[in-house]
Amino acid sequence: MQVSVIRGRLLAVVVNFFFRIFLDYLPGFPVKWVVIGLAAGCVVFSFAWAMVKRPTREAAAAAIDEKLRQLVRKEFPPPLRFDFRLNTELA
Repeated sequence: MQVSVIRGRLLAVVVNFFFRIFLDYLPGFPVKWVVIGLAAGCVVFSFAWAMVKRPTREAAAAAIDEKLRQLVRKEFPPPLRFDFRLNTELA
């Protein structure tokens, strides 16, 4: 079994355990609405975090100069299975 499957099942068991505790001590506890609220809260928080961490237009439009091109060519060379004979820069 993959680790992610094991973690998912373990998380399901833990969540089930805690909800059973809530239902035992609070018989009218609205479990369904808590789950829906938590899911909605996660969506809202993720959206807000994406808006806060979004780069500005100036930062996103960084200048592509020769220094950046050389750095990219050095760190990310093209795969050998592609034929780049027409590209004089890679020859």
